[in-house]
Order: sequence, then structure tokens, then C-alpha cells
Amino acid sequence: FRCLANFARMKKLFRLLPLLLLLHTGAFISAQQLLSFQRTLGGDVTFQTFDGKQLPDGGFAVVGFLNDPFFNTSRVTLVKLGCLGEPEWVKTFGTTSTIQNISPRLAVMADSSVVMVANVGIFQAYNMLIARVKSNGTTLWRKVINEGLGDDGGNAVYPTADGGVVVAGYTNSYGQENPGGSFRDAYLLKLSGNGDLEWSRTFGTKQAYDEASGVIQTADGGYAVCGRMIDRGAFHAFLLKTAPDGTPEFLQTYGDTLHANWSFAIRQLQDGGYAMVGSTTLLKNSFQDWPDNFVLRTNATGDTLWTRVFRGTPDRFENASSLVVDEQENLLVGVATASYPNVGFVPNKHVVAKFTANGNLVLAQTFNQGSSHYPNLVKPLDAGYMLTGFSNFYTPEFGGLVIKTDQNLNPGCIISDVTTLTAVDPGPFKVRPPVYLTAAGASIKDFTIETPNAVTDSVLCRQNPPAPIADSFSPMDQDAFCLGDTVTFIDNSIGNIIAYTWTIGDSTYTIKNPLHQFEAVGEVNVKLLVSDGCR
Repeated sequence: FRCLANFARMKKLFRLLPLLLLLHTGAFISAQQLLSFQRTLGGDVTFQTFDGKQLPDGGFAVVGFLNDPFFNTSRVTLVKLGCLGEPEWVKTFGTTSTIQNISPRLAVMADSSVVMVANVGIFQAYNMLIARVKSNGTTLWRKVINEGLGDDGGNAVYPTADGGVVVAGYTNSYGQENPGGSFRDAYLLKLSGNGDLEWSRTFGTKQAYDEASGVIQTADGGYAVCGRMIDRGAFHAFLLKTAPDGTPEFLQTYGDTLHANWSFAIRQLQDGGYAMVGSTTLLKNSFQDWPDNFVLRTNATGDTLWTRVFRGTPDRFENASSLVVDEQENLLVGVATASYPNVGFVPNKHVVAKFTANGNLVLAQTFNQGSSHYPNLVKPLDAGYMLTGFSNFYTPEFGGLVIKTDQNLNPGCIISDVTTLTAVDPGPFKVRPPVYLTAAGASIKDFTIETPNAVTDSVLCRQNPPAPIADSFSPMDQDAFCLGDTVTFIDNSIGNIIAYTWTIGDSTYTIKNPLHQFEAVGEVNVKLLVSDGCR
């Protein structure tokens, strides 16, 4: 093979070009110093936020319900925040009752657009609203599911490998129940990236209250769904695994008679098994008592490897509603709770509990002082974490809370370590496959109601690290590469980096450490552009 000549000069360019590509301010910083903040949204107007995500091209999106005081109605609301958390645009979609309508959710797509699922209509007669909106505020499509039929709600949405989304929730428009009744079946829908309905599945039994609360796509292209289901005469948490077309592969329930159990979030682990969180009364007298939190880990077929039930002191109600798995497979659980010491009249607060992969509690931390509700913990694109919810501790009305932390769960203010006040015990879950029926059915049509709006915001605290600094190298210890060689280029940049653009000759890569093959003889220029979502 002929080798590249004058590689010493190329290596010099390779070291210098990344530094010239980025205008930056400030000194070199540790890669662990991340943007963190706590903000409220809404001001004098009620704004209840339920989910938030960081976008690859910068900033954040949050979804919830904004109260219209003139008409005394609530509207499904999507807000785009800038990279420091400041509002950039606001859209509202239709009107909704907020009774039991507590799960609007977002999925971030590869192009930085978001797919939103929420519910419009009134209590016990909701319709599922699904919309895709670009990060610049352009709406690509809006759809309503089963309009004018029974009671249908979306509780979770997840992006799929083919560019579409899967949505989980409930229905009595199709399946085993009668439209308009109080019973429900768990519901699973698959939509394309263009908003076309590809398939639907219902799961449940006649005259029972079955509901899906969380969904993910699994490594084999199928789906894992969690929620609650009537089994043995009582609510049980469930884990359902399906094929890529929604056909069930197995379903397990977790609980016992005379108790209430509900799983809200699920994640797949590297060994093919699952982690799941929710609420349970198994360590109390009956389903009438305040529930505790649970976190459990299963194998690939849903059999438990270990279970934990945990609660705060003093012991009031608990509800583990969200789950993040970090790179070490620690499990971070978002909890709505009235337990633990309180400041303020209303004891509701947000807690994050961190467990090791083996189920050992290593941290429990509150994030506000009271009057705060419905936390949802997610993993943003950097090494930190993001928590959304709402509170009237800081504003006259319920205001949206958007909390961005560093990698140590520190947002910069209003936190308290409550690890020593957290009790953890094994959970006596009984696991079995229940009897259930599956069916299909859905209708879809365009949804037309959308209006611009505005929200006020305020900063409770913020830490803004300096801009990132691009730097890189090749690990190969030689002065020249030969024709046909493949070389891994290593990012060595500094800062809170969430996006990469490499230009190596005529090739472009958007991953952290690309592998490049040299296909021509000569000098090759290498450029690297990095971004923290702002700079």
C-alpha cells in the first residue's frame, strides 16, 4: 500500500483545527461541570408540567396543562425552552379536564422534533391527542384517536427504531369493554413518523380496570409495557412483552390479593431483563392503606431477581412514577411523596432514590420543600438528570417546575439528603401469568385546534458552565497511515457536550469517536465541531 506522506504536518492540523472552529469564552473546565438550574413556569396562571426532554439541537421541551382563566379551562400545552431554560415558544392544543389526566408525555425524535401524547375532552370521555412538532415550533401533524367513541387515554410514548412512535394507555372504545363504561383495557398503538396508524392492540379482561402506564422498545425490536391489571380480584402491577407487531409474547402480574399494585415505568437492562418501579401496599394491611414505593429487577421472561419496597419517615403516601438507568446500571427512581420532614402546609414533594444494580439504596434526596406534585425523572443528553413537575410553593398558582441537575443530582439549590430517613425492605410479590384477552381496533383523524400562547418564568437558581472547547486526536502511534487503513478518531474535548460533527476529508460523522477509512493518497484535513446545545 502507498502511505500518506507528510503525516507530521497532518497531525499538527489535526490538533489545531478543532480549537479554531469554536469561538469560546472562559477557562478550561472539568468535563463534570454541567449546566444546572431550577425554574418555574406560569407565574400567576396555573401551569402543570408532567414531562420534559432535552433536544439534540439545543434547549428543552416540556408538556403539561395551562389554565385559561378567562374561559376557566385547561389546555394541552407544549413549551420550547432555550438551552438555559428560558421560554422560546408556547403552543396549546384543545381543552381538557385534568381529573385523572396526569400523563402527557414526550418522545424526542432523531431530527430534534418531539412527539407529544396527551388527552383532550372531559373526565371518563377523553380522546388521545398525538402531535409532532419541530424544535422551531413548526407543527408537522396532529392526530386524535377514537374521537367520539368511549374513553381513551395516552400515558406513555416512546420513539421507535424505524422513526415512528409507540403509545401506551387505555381504551374502552375497543377490546373487551363497552364504550362509555367505567372499565378499561390496556392499549398499545404504533404510529409512523408521518402520524399514520400502523397497528393497535388491547389487553385485558371483561369488566376489569386494566391500564398501561409505561412503554419502551426492546433490543429485539419488540415492546415492553407496564401498568396495572385486575388479577385475583385486586390491582396487580404487570409486565407485558410483545413482538414488533404488538403480538403478546408473555405477561406477568406482580402483587397479591387484597392489595393495590401499579407499575409506572420500565427499562430494559444489558442482560435482557427489566427494571420496573411503581406503588404497592404489600407491606401494609390492605389496599386501603397508604402505598409504598417499589423497585424490582427481573430476568428476560419477567421472573423477579430481586425486589425492594421503600418509604420515607414519617411514613405517608408514596408513588414511584419514573425510572432512569445510568451507565453503571444504577436505578434512579423519581418519587411523588408526602413522607419525609416538610416545610409548608402541603407535604407533597419530589424525591429521587438511587439504587445499585443489586438493589442497594445509595442515595435519597428531596428536591423541594412542599406543595410539589407529579415529578417525572428523565435522562437528558449530558451526564446530568432532569426533573419536571409543578408546585405552588414558589408561585401563587400551580407553576411548572423544570429542574436540571449535574451528574450528582445537584441542581444548585433547595435539596436535602434523606437517605437515612428511607426504609428499604424486600417485597413479597407473588408473580404469575394472568388470564387475559387481546383484540385490536382504533380510529384516527386529524386534530385541528392549535393556538400560540405565552408563559412567564422565573429562575430559582442556575449554574452556567463555560462554553465547550473542541479537541481531538488519533490513538495510532505512527507518522503515516496507509491506503485502506481504518482509524478511530477520539474526541478529547472539554465541557458539557451533547453533539459532535466531524469532517474528515469528504466524510462527515456525528458520533463521539468515529471510525474512518482512508481511501485516497494525500493530505487529509480533519475538523471537529462540538456543542453543548447552546454554544
